[in-house]
Amino acid sequence: DEREYEDFAEIVTPVTIPVGMYAYPDALFAADELIGRWSLQSRVDNAAKHNVIEWSGAHPGLMKAILNIGNRNATFDFSSRESLQRLFGHKDMLPECDKVWDSLEEEEQQALMAAFGGGAAEARLLGRLSYKELVRDRGRGAYTAFSPIFEDYVRAQAQAAGTRGTAAPVGVTVQLDAASNAIRINGRR
Repeated sequence: DEREYEDFAEIVTPVTIPVGMYAYPDALFAADELIGRWSLQSRVDNAAKHNVIEWSGAHPGLMKAILNIGNRNATFDFSSRESLQRLFGHKDMLPECDKVWDSLEEEEQQALMAAFGGGAAEARLLGRLSYKELVRDRGRGAYTAFSPIFEDYVRAQAQAAGTRGTAAPVGVTVQLDAASNAIRINGRR
């Protein structure tokens, strides 16, 4: 019976409602909650708290990961730009970046890799990514990611995929198959 299948699917299929970026006051509140929970008040002043929000792009998962790294590492300096560099590719940041990345459609992933790799991405895709608060328009066709950590993650994805941030012309589909070293353009090898 089809109705039984649908009921069963509702039970076993998780409903995912993506959480967007916090508004700045909400990000401050969330940061204060985590700072208090982990007794980081002596290490995280207002300027450092602003850094955590800026580095995470006010993304709840990235914010929590940054503060958790600091909680587990007493030498982590929330006020240092060098600490931001230490977060790039950090094993605790990757799962949160993976969640954002995996929530995107393939064409959105390609647009991000193009935008941050020096290439050109379709305006409609950048508009969609902007609506999702994942990119910010800096003007003159330049974009930045919501978080420098996520932007670094996207660049690493592009490098791993072997792309240099180039985008196919509108209407052309390019697929790279690293396993077989094959390129398909509009489905043709």
